[in-house]
Amino acid sequence: MNASELLGAVGAALLRERMANASESDGLARFILDRLTGHQVAAVVQALLLDSETARKIKIAVPRGLVADLDLPPEVITDERTVALRHAECDRPALLLANSDDDQGASLQDVTLLGAKQLTEEPRLWVEAAALGLGLPESQIETWQAALGGLSAAEDWTLHQVSNYVELTRRSIAEESKPLLEALGWALPALQLPRDSGYFLTIRARDQVLATRWKKLFGKLVTDRRPLLLKQRPPRQVIEAEELRTQFEAVRDDIPPAAHATIEAFINAPPSWRDEAAALAELEWEADGVLQIFSGLRQKKTSLAEETIQFFEFELPDRLSNVEKESPARRKMQSRPSAESCEPCCATSSDRAQSPGSICPWINAHAVSGQSSPQPASPTTRIRQMRVAEQNRNWGVNFGRRSPGLGGQNCTPKHSWSRTMRGFSKPDAAPRGAFGDHGGEAAVQSCRGLPFSSITPMSRFLFVGAVRQIGPKRGMTAVWPPPSAQPVIGATTR
Repeated sequence: MNASELLGAVGAALLRERMANASESDGLARFILDRLTGHQVAAVVQALLLDSETARKIKIAVPRGLVADLDLPPEVITDERTVALRHAECDRPALLLANSDDDQGASLQDVTLLGAKQLTEEPRLWVEAAALGLGLPESQIETWQAALGGLSAAEDWTLHQVSNYVELTRRSIAEESKPLLEALGWALPALQLPRDSGYFLTIRARDQVLATRWKKLFGKLVTDRRPLLLKQRPPRQVIEAEELRTQFEAVRDDIPPAAHATIEAFINAPPSWRDEAAALAELEWEADGVLQIFSGLRQKKTSLAEETIQFFEFELPDRLSNVEKESPARRKMQSRPSAESCEPCCATSSDRAQSPGSICPWINAHAVSGQSSPQPASPTTRIRQMRVAEQNRNWGVNFGRRSPGLGGQNCTPKHSWSRTMRGFSKPDAAPRGAFGDHGGEAAVQSCRGLPFSSITPMSRFLFVGAVRQIGPKRGMTAVWPPPSAQPVIGATTR
């Protein structure tokens, strides 16, 4: 039984079940083979004609242009349009039509559809047709049905892929006497996945009847391995031929010589599904060393601009103009300031290391505000930023002593934080318990050397209270609101 005959048997079985469930009070039962290819329609029709009892109950009328030269009897072929036949007189309980285009779809809403989706969602019918004559026990039948149920749930497969996968699985069992789990891995090339006969052998016996377990395994294959046959890393990064060639040369001695020619042809082929990729999929993933030519490749770090361009190249290749393709790349170049753009305020990296307080305002402002920024010039900058974040998280917390018997921090217990600026109306009104000397020092140091306009409102709020709290000890002042001259934070009165 080939894939076409298997598809025809499933289609005929599904149609028989639908006819059996239809009641006579509903009138004429109308079915349509929706958007199938000519060979698929012919396979279903031929399977129906082989069942004489079903053939007497159903009238078949398929377009001549769809099944021309496919050896169907003339009584099942028509020159009428499908929409003209849906309400035509019929002397049988059921009518089977076929539709190959979308322009008649809106007029066929009341006809029961039998398309690729309906056929692939019936794993029981596929297994009943494929297991005929194999002598499989009932437990294996249930496992096969669960596997096909998980397969259809993991991805939107074409009818051609599903029929070929089931046919290859049957052939492996019938001709090579492989166990079912091994045969399911051997047949993976029908799904454009690399062959791996041992992939499903790790499933526990109690999980073999769970479609959700099979869905997870098939989904992992689709995510991790299918892009490799298209020369892509999982996030659509193209794998260059030179990378594959270098990796292949490093593991050549560990790969069977019989697979070398197929691997080299795949490396030299363009990155798409073609004969070279199909030939590579026929090799065993582990036994033939296919795994080794991909295992040493490292994922490249890409920016959002590069990922955007790659998405449009693979999904919508004709959508972007040349100007639009250059624009993300230009934004990538401008996303980080160059050394020249930061001079003379940044000077050199050694100067920044020696003088952390003279960090470029552009960099420091982004670091304080929490926006996307380059790597901080000094390691202490990141610590200061974390301290400010700690103050923000402690908003509304009273740091008073928990209990005299339990010990704890000795700070003023009568003050709690307020969300308004009214608590800072006087120099001595800043709640000492909310900042503490160390917290105030962190707020002051993280904002030192910056103009008010480059600091977020939260940082300004914290800074004013911190300076009024610990400023007198260090001779520091702050003016709020800032005058138009934008005073620099951290100026001393001494």
